[in-house]
Amino acid sequence: MRMFYIEDDPARQAGVLVRSIHDERGYREIRRRLSNMYDEGRTRSTIEIVDVDLAGDRRLILEHKILGRALLEEQELVRVLQHLADLWGYPVLLYESDDEGTSVKVHEVKPR
Repeated sequence: MRMFYIEDDPARQAGVLVRSIHDERGYREIRRRLSNMYDEGRTRSTIEIVDVDLAGDRRLILEHKILGRALLEEQELVRVLQHLADLWGYPVLLYESDDEGTSVKVHEVKPR
């Protein structure tokens, strides 16, 4: 079938990079990458509650694990967090973190 996998990273000066070609190991890599495209866990953003300060200011702390360097859309995120803070009645804090767990961006919203 003469399949191959190329990677186009805009940060790289050289342009595209051929990662896998049409040999047995290359086919395994191509199949893995194709199946990842249909994996729900890799295509949908996940936001989870990681902590709540019930003894203190009752702040609800959420975490978003960034998929493929894609941060959440700012305007929609603020609207959702504001609605959540209004329902909760206390501040809501959301961390956007990368694969290593390093916080990339922090959002905090207080209830109205």
